[in-house]
Amino acid sequence: MFYKIRNNKGFTLIELMVVVLIIGGIAALITPSIAKKADDAKEKLALAELKSMKTIIDMYYVENGQYPAASNKDAEGNIGNVLQEDGVNWTGDETGIKDSWENAYKYAVVDEKYVIYTNGPPNTGETEENAIAATDKQSPRDGQSITEDSGVLYGGISYGTPVSSFVESPS
Repeated sequence: MFYKIRNNKGFTLIELMVVVLIIGGIAALITPSIAKKADDAKEKLALAELKSMKTIIDMYYVENGQYPAASNKDAEGNIGNVLQEDGVNWTGDETGIKDSWENAYKYAVVDEKYVIYTNGPPNTGETEENAIAATDKQSPRDGQSITEDSGVLYGGISYGTPVSSFVESPS
């Protein structure tokens, strides 16, 4: 009746595999929520930038009785000069201020109404389905839908409606 006494220092391969599987399962559950938080942060940054630009444009309207021109030419009263005077690096193209997804912000003004927008997060096509916008009537907000009014986008954020279907390009 002699029993061999084993020296049990360390873990077996099975024990190590169980621990690795548990850690992998937890990581698989957490990763999607972390990615969603990153997307939400990018969207909130775009909203904040649009709100700032909307405030500048609205202040210009109060002081001058009209919205800035959509032209990016070097003239007083155009959107580029108005925003740059208040510290926004607006050029109207890919060299100026960009949203979190590296899209340039865009601006259009039609019949005393304006829209400033970005194409928003990438989508599968080359359309503006995920646009985030602010207008003379609305600040950008979650959950708003787009409606057409005199060719200008209204309603803040909307997913699934191309901005170009509501915005007339300035001539």
